[in-house]
Amino acid sequence: MENIAEAPAARRSPFSRLMMLCVAGGLGASLGIGWLARPAPQRTARRVSDAFVRLCREKRLEEAYELTVKTGYVGPSIDDFAARVENENFDPPPTFLYTHPPQTNGNRLRRRMMNRRVDPERLAVEYSGGCLLGVHLLLTKDGDWKVYKFGCHAG
Repeated sequence: MENIAEAPAARRSPFSRLMMLCVAGGLGASLGIGWLARPAPQRTARRVSDAFVRLCREKRLEEAYELTVKTGYVGPSIDDFAARVENENFDPPPTFLYTHPPQTNGNRLRRRMMNRRVDPERLAVEYSGGCLLGVHLLLTKDGDWKVYKFGCHAG
């Protein structure tokens, strides 16, 4: 076998190292700023809202009623709630559009760093389908999201 001498590794100049560092830093900063500016997904509130819409659509009203504040607009009793659900249009299945008010990841991070409450007290989740459907949620003192208002509305 022949002894093949390996070529020495190419050395990078200090300037090229500095350029690579600047590019990597710029890319990292861009990604970080991009993440901070993105809308926060509001996952917990969305789960409650999506479950509420699904249960209403499937006519599992007792379970849907458990996700509400059980007063005011949703009805103080299961019978009032059932009548309210019958007046709404859940067909075809509603599709998520957005949450309101919008909140960015940066806003949530800033609130957390300042030891403030991160989630808003109220949140609306909007759906499209047979109509524009709004599900309005209230954050309880226990930290649970509950539906306090829902219904089809004009766009």
